[in-house]
This record gives sequence, structure tokens and C-alpha cells, in this order.
Amino acid sequence: MATNHDDPLDPRLREAIATLRDTPPPEDLWPQIAPQLSPRYPAGTMLLRWPTAIAAGLVIASASIGGTLLLLRSGVALPVGTATPPGLITPASNIAATHTPADQALQQAIGQLETRLSATEATLDQNTRDAIRTSIAALDQAIADAATRQRALPDDPRSAAYLTSALQKKLDVLRTVTRRTAIRT
Repeated sequence: MATNHDDPLDPRLREAIATLRDTPPPEDLWPQIAPQLSPRYPAGTMLLRWPTAIAAGLVIASASIGGTLLLLRSGVALPVGTATPPGLITPASNIAATHTPADQALQQAIGQLETRLSATEATLDQNTRDAIRTSIAALDQAIADAATRQRALPDDPRSAAYLTSALQKKLDVLRTVTRRTAIRT
């Protein structure tokens, strides 16, 4: 047998490898292996339960509305001491019916979602209800402030746009919450 100096394998090892055959096990081993494996998540992945995710989303929405309101007011502080309403949802009844048709449509959709969310309130845990109440109260306060500003400055397009934006944010939050509570029930 000629010796190949380029081959790093020992001839006996090469012969042993050549005799190897791939044979399946006599039975499926996966049922015993699978329970022993732990799920792998990419580095930096944070797992959240949906009530925590909803609460975080509501806090973010409230903070963005509050920040926008502060920017629109040009340094005037927000009113302090707004009480959390006893129910889960407080209707945005402080908005005049003379707003644009888009705002009226948003109000109607918000009212429908508030009714749907009130019906599922009992299925939520107390922490989630409290987080939703706090966030909805902040959104309602922002809507009330925007409506007051628009009534004071009816020709200001920024105040009208802010009111529409605040209503849209509340609608988005209510859609998310009602969708999540519908999945749960």
C-alpha cells in the first residue's frame, strides 16, 4: 500500500471510518430527549406576560400624551390631583359634539370599546385593572385638556390635531386591551 503523506489520518483510522454505517436506533428516542431540553431564546430576549405588556403599553401611551401636552402648552404644568375613577372606564363626555366628524367617529368607537371592556373587567386581575384605570384616566385627562384648549383656540390647527391624536391614542389602547382580554376569556 502506497503511503500518502498529504493524508493526516492514520491508515487504521481510515479503515475504521470506512466500515462505519449509519443505522437508526431500534426505537424513537426523541420522546425521552425533548423533556430534558430547555427552550432557548436569543440573547437579550425578555419574556413578558400579556397583562404586564398591556400595562407597559398603557404607561408608554400615557407618557407620550403627557409629553405632547407639555410641549403644546409650552411649559405650563399639567393639573395635579386627578382622581382615578371608581369604574374601569370613564367616558370622554367632556368633549363637545361640535368637533370634526372624524373626532365624533373616534368618540363613538371609543364608547363601544369602553362598553366591551367594562363587560370583561371582572375577568382581569386587580393589578391589571389598576394599571388600565390609571392609564385610561391619564388618557381621559389629556383628552379633556385638548378639548379645553380647542374650545379656547377654535382656529388653532395644532389644538385640533392634538385632540384627534389623543382620541386616536385612547382608541388604540382600548383596542389592544379589549383584544387581549378577548383572547384570555
